[in-house]
Amino acid sequence: MGDKSPQVLWDDISSFYANEAYPLIHEIENIMRKLITKFMLTNIGLGWTKEAVPQEVIKSVRDGTADNSSNYLYEVDFIQLSNLLFNKYTTINTKVILEKIREADKSEDLDLEILKQSIPQSNWERYFSPLVDCDS
Repeated sequence: MGDKSPQVLWDDISSFYANEAYPLIHEIENIMRKLITKFMLTNIGLGWTKEAVPQEVIKSVRDGTADNSSNYLYEVDFIQLSNLLFNKYTTINTKVILEKIREADKSEDLDLEILKQSIPQSNWERYFSPLVDCDS
């Protein structure tokens, strides 16, 4: 019995620091949500939740009924903010692209700009990187 270390039943130090840190973490999370929401509203407009949200983020909405309101990001888990910014997605329906390719007889029949829209990009690449001098 003398060579065994004592068992810790309760660690008040961890509880103390958790209680101190949580309000700061909560505030930072909400500042990030507000910043991203404001940026998306300013650069895309009121319809940003329909135009610029990857499917993974849409599926993660807590109650499943979030609309395009200004508090949309308050209904997703914090990790989904990263997915909103950095997950790549396409803004055009792939069926439309495939149909245009099928209908084309020669390469000149294809609109290069429409084809480029089918290349998946993240919101960071689309909206933030031209304005923010920082790598994703």
